[in-house]
Formats: sequence, C-alpha cells, structure tokens
Amino acid sequence: MAFIIDRQTINDLNIFGKVRGNSVYGVFNSTRTRGGAQLLEEMFHYPLSDAERINHRSTVIRYFMDKNVRFDFQNEWFDALEGYLANRDERSRLMPEDNTLQRRMKRCVGGDMEFEQVLKGVLAGINLINTVRGFLAQVEGENNPYAQECKELAQLVAAPQLAWTPEENGKTKLSYARTSKYDNLLRYEGYELILKILRYLYQIDAYISIAEVARERGFVFAEALPLGGNILEIEGMFHPLIENAIPNSIQADAEHNVVFLTGANMAGKSTFMKTFGIVVYLAHMGFPLPVKKMRFSVQNGMYTTINLPDNMMLGYSHFYAEVQRLKKVAEQVGRIGNLVIVFDELFRGTNVKDAHEATLAVMEAFAEKKNCIFMISTHIIEAGEDLKKRCDNISYVYLPTVMKDGRPTYTYSLKPGITNDRHGMMIVRNEHIIDILTQKS
Repeated sequence: MAFIIDRQTINDLNIFGKVRGNSVYGVFNSTRTRGGAQLLEEMFHYPLSDAERINHRSTVIRYFMDKNVRFDFQNEWFDALEGYLANRDERSRLMPEDNTLQRRMKRCVGGDMEFEQVLKGVLAGINLINTVRGFLAQVEGENNPYAQECKELAQLVAAPQLAWTPEENGKTKLSYARTSKYDNLLRYEGYELILKILRYLYQIDAYISIAEVARERGFVFAEALPLGGNILEIEGMFHPLIENAIPNSIQADAEHNVVFLTGANMAGKSTFMKTFGIVVYLAHMGFPLPVKKMRFSVQNGMYTTINLPDNMMLGYSHFYAEVQRLKKVAEQVGRIGNLVIVFDELFRGTNVKDAHEATLAVMEAFAEKKNCIFMISTHIIEAGEDLKKRCDNISYVYLPTVMKDGRPTYTYSLKPGITNDRHGMMIVRNEHIIDILTQKS
C-alpha cells in the first residue's frame, strides 16, 4: 500500500512548487539524465508505507553517500541513445547490402545523415555499456545493500548480444559493415535489454543525486518502525529551503498523539508545520532528512491544510472550504487510520465564538483517534485551557514572541505550554496605520 497524500498536501509543503528549483524536489534533483529526474519525481509522487522498504532505500542511499559513488556517464550518451532507440522504423535499419559506392562517397563528404545518426547511437551504446562495467567495479565488495541490483545489471551487460562491446571501447568511427551489425544487435535484437540497462542507470543516477545532497547539506537518515506503534521522535528538524533555519524538536506517541500549537502572528507556526510535514513526507520516502535524528512508526498517509484557498468556482467561502476539507480528513481518519494530520489555524474563517466551540469539539474527537498523529494550530488560545480539562493525550507547545524596544521579535524556537502573546494591535500601532487613516488631507 502506498503512502496516501493528496494535491492539497503536495501544494502546502511545496513538494514540487511552481518553479521546480525552489521546491523540495528541487533540493534533491541534481540528476544528470532525464530518466533519473523522472524517476526521482516518481519517488516524490509515491512515498512508501512499509518500514522494510523505507529502511532498505535509506541504506542504499547511505551506501552511495559513504562510498562516494561516481556517475561517470556522459549526458550526451543518454540523449543520443534514447533518440536512437526511439526510432525503430524498419526503413531506418542499416542493411549490409546498402553499402554501395554511392553511399560510401556520401559518407566521405559527410552527407549520409541517416548513417551518421545510427552511428552516433551505436557509439553512445558502446560507451555507456562499457562504462557500466567500470561502475560495477566501483561498488564491488561486501556489505553492499545494492548488491542484488548490481548483480542483475552485470548479467544484462554480460548478455551475448553485447559481448563485442569491449572491443570497440573508445572508438569514434566504425565501418559501415560494423555499424550495420551493431545496429541490429542494439536497436532490434537487444532493444529490451538496453531499456532494462537504462532503467537501472536512471535509478543509480537518482540515488547518487540524493546521496550528494545528503553529504553536502549534512542530512541524516531516519529509522522507520513498523506500522502501528505510533511513535514519532524528531530532533533538530529544520526547513530545507530556508537559509539558517532554526531547528526544533517534536515527539508524539499513542498516549500523546495530538499537538496543540499556538503563537502570535509571524511567530513561525506555518513554517514550523510545513517543516514538520516535509520531514514526515521525506521520511516515508526513505530519503535523507533535514534533522539531527529521527525515529518513526510508518503511517498510512498524511493530510495537511496550511494554505487552503477559497473555492470561488464552487462559491465556497474560506470557512466552508475549511469544513469541506475537515470532512474529507475525518472520513479518511475513520476509514483508513494511522494518518498524520496537520491543520494550520483551524476555523480561522469564522467568528471567535463559533471557532472556539468548533475547535474544542473537533480536537476532542481527534484525541479519541489514538492511532493517528494530529498537529493543530489555532488562534483560539482559550480552547487550550478547556481541552486540558477534557483530554489527557494532548501536548501543548508554542512559538514565543519577545519584546525588544516596544517591538515584537521572534525566536522561532518551540517551547512547551500555551502562548499568552497578543500583539496584533501593537503591530498595527507600530506601523502607524491609525495615524495614516486619521490624518487630515
């Protein structure tokens, strides 16, 4: 079963973003091939929900990182080979009997474009296959978690259709007869074989890209535990897209599975929740993480509501959009269970009285679902004191505001408890908004 996510969650966490470079995907994408980039994107679309698979992927990436495995393949080889393999029209096949005097003369003056395209593809295939053998030599030895894949890749390049490739290693020109022969072996008889080799190389490209990011940024790997324990321990997490981000820690378990987050406007609640969501997301991919340490029970999925828009096309107000989102999440919590749920500023779209009552009711109901983990922020801080009387499995944390010279500043460092900060009107005064509005023209 795949880890369940939806479009809202992907958008909230900026997994892909409008500009791919400024996204979580962009952080990890230093792939050299189009196929590697596509495979990496597929990993982001389909996180894992099996502890064994998550830990295996982490172990493979850590191995590539520790061994500093190189990707010694040239981009142009992939471009030439992919284009060459894509054209399997029989009319483009080189035939030995076509090696006429006229064709030889055209090649001498560089005018036989069909032959040149085939030759380019054949030479790319030769270079790539021989470089695979060099790559396999890099990763030989014991304690290689990628050993099974390496064995399968070695069997592919040892196939009889490719036995001739070492003889032609490093060549920049081939005769028509040899090109015709090798074209048949690569593009026709060995077509499926070459595609399988490419798929392995795309995976290796993606893993090396991820490993390089981990090494350069100091990311670490989590320990994934089986589904059901509801353990979540994160130490020193920080947002991967924010320079000099302040690290924070959070933990939850079956006895403390709800996090009640408060803090003044601009204190960093939304960024904290996004950081939390990104870390949980990446952990279920088996990727290196922007944390100091992490251990977690695998969950079935995650739903976040951080940047929820109005739906003008359906005539929904912000509050109704919140309610519809909450209804969907509630249905999934009841139907699937073992989910991570993140709601930022619950019921911000309605009046304070209704928001207070609704927050109490919903959080009390959430607290009963002890196989899930909930993180809820709210501007209704009074609800916290009421919840303390009703529920014993809620953790209360806040992001503080510190006053300096009459102005609020923010530490972005999480503390236990419920905030008492109310600085909205102070910010309005500091910006002289009332003075601007009341001054005479």
